[in-house]
Amino acid sequence: RVPPLPVLCFLGFYLALGAAIFSAWENWTFLEGFYFSFITLTTIGFGDYVPGDSVMNVDSTDGQYKLLCSVIYVLLGLAVLSMSFNLIQEEVVDLAIQMAKDCGVIDDDDEEDALEGS
Repeated sequence: RVPPLPVLCFLGFYLALGAAIFSAWENWTFLEGFYFSFITLTTIGFGDYVPGDSVMNVDSTDGQYKLLCSVIYVLLGLAVLSMSFNLIQEEVVDLAIQMAKDCGVIDDDDEEDALEGS
């Protein structure tokens, strides 16, 4: 089992890394870069902030490098975010089962029967 705190810390670091990169490349504030990273990686995608001048300049070597780095950041970020949600979900389910046992909502036998049935 992975504790949720390191998962959330790593996720926060990854979003902050993207915020720093995009704020430097696009002349956005750090908050705007963080907003773009969060909205993009959670696949909400409002489209109000998009990488523009620096990433879309694919004619130059620098623009191609930034475009490639942006694509890699987003693809890895989607995997990191999905993995983080899954790890935290497992912890929340285990906590909910334990709380239900403590409150007497379910018995230990009920959980074993449910696990065998699935």
